[in-house]
Amino acid sequence: MTKGEAIKAFCRKCQGLDSERSSLDAVRDCTAKWGKQGDKLDAHNFPNGCPLWPFRLGKNPNRIAKPMTDEQRAAVADRLRAGKEAKAK
Repeated sequence: MTKGEAIKAFCRKCQGLDSERSSLDAVRDCTAKWGKQGDKLDAHNFPNGCPLWPFRLGKNPNRIAKPMTDEQRAAVADRLRAGKEAKAK
């Protein structure tokens, strides 16, 4: 199980969904980010918010995108084109 799969499984379990049912909308609409709602804990029982909330849709908020130079962009485009051509054969 990958990290992403583990986070999705945790979210499904927290939301009370079985693993077979689609849960993207439930995960997207999750309110555990904010922790307390009114005078009671939210349904997910995280008093300070869910520690996995920022990762729930497959994004890593700690990852910093590195800008690519024009040469790097061209090299990636060439590799992608070569891969697509090889796959088409």
